[in-house]
Amino acid sequence: MSVPRLELFVHGSSRAGREARAHAERLKAALGEDNVQLAVIDLELQPEAGKALDVRLTPTLVRRDLPGAPRVFGSLADLGASARALALAEVAL
Repeated sequence: MSVPRLELFVHGSSRAGREARAHAERLKAALGEDNVQLAVIDLELQPEAGKALDVRLTPTLVRRDLPGAPRVFGSLADLGASARALALAEVAL
């Protein structure tokens, strides 16, 4: 079984992006550091990466290892809701 691969798309060093990154890191920690991969992609530096997945809003967290690449966007503060939307294991808060 492969490890879920998450990609967080942010725009520069915006406040929303910084907060979403912190929440994505919390989600990774809650799932277990070795149980998920997390990459952060800054669309100011890599705009083509967002275009390839049709990312139109930031921050957006995309699960790349599942068909359809499920995604959530916004602050990601509700870790349980984010985990469910991305078909991840339940998160112990």
